[in-house]
Amino acid sequence: MRIKLILAGFLAICFSAEPGLGLLPRIGAQTTTLTVRSFLDGVEVPGAHVYLGGVRQGETTPITYGVEVGTVLIVHVVLPGSEGRYFSPATTRVELLKAEALEWRAELRSQPGPVRGKRWVVPGLDLAFTSLRAGSFRMGCSVTGGDELPHTVTLTRPFWMGIHETELRHFKEFVANSGYRTSAEKEGYRDTWLERRQGENHPVTFVSWFDAVAFCSWLTEQERFLGRLPRGYEYRLPTEAEWEYGCRAGGGSGFSGEAFDLGWFAENSGGEVHEAGKKSPNAWGLWDMHGNVWEWCADG
Repeated sequence: MRIKLILAGFLAICFSAEPGLGLLPRIGAQTTTLTVRSFLDGVEVPGAHVYLGGVRQGETTPITYGVEVGTVLIVHVVLPGSEGRYFSPATTRVELLKAEALEWRAELRSQPGPVRGKRWVVPGLDLAFTSLRAGSFRMGCSVTGGDELPHTVTLTRPFWMGIHETELRHFKEFVANSGYRTSAEKEGYRDTWLERRQGENHPVTFVSWFDAVAFCSWLTEQERFLGRLPRGYEYRLPTEAEWEYGCRAGGGSGFSGEAFDLGWFAENSGGEVHEAGKKSPNAWGLWDMHGNVWEWCADG
């Protein structure tokens, strides 16, 4: 599979905040208050999102909670990013052991984020994306037997696309952090992504469309929690049109260069899946758009 980072708008996945964590004190219990404020580079900024115990509260800073004495909370504050920069979140453990009001100043820091026209690498995951401009191209195939007649398609928004297939190491990180089980594992199939005995830099294989969508959803939620996604951005699978647009890379033919330089086929692969990114990229900086493994799209 190959994923992309987009401005929400077409085939977008929408996420709603989870129900708030119950903080209402018991009747007759001793209470105190916790006030959360957010500061960016030393200047107070309102509007940061507050998570208590890992659950999004739906409120934004500054906010004051009435809390029962004896409560211990993990408080996480994140300010949604904007194009070109994001804000490192702040997390702390708060022990409300006395009937004394507490205030926590969440100190956030500005960091460079995704910028249109430039490559973006997800920090800590080493998952790289190349920026593609909006534009038009001829989609389909005029060769006899092609499954789609040529027609003009216009993509009205720029987007980022993964520079090559999602690698095994990226999928491992997803499973380790979420406890996810693939469709093949749930159905008891012998061949699963775990049984392929391939290296960390090989494309992950034996994953279903649902598995690919789950990976994208996890990545979106993680990056939002860490404040690295600008408002309206998400990670998802490319549509078939977006994938073909990237594959053609501004050219009129099905190949953006010499086929044997760009991809792995029956004639040069030895019947094996090869590490991602070992052939030449196309004109737009995308590897393995031809051969190696099949890739999922959002619409099939």
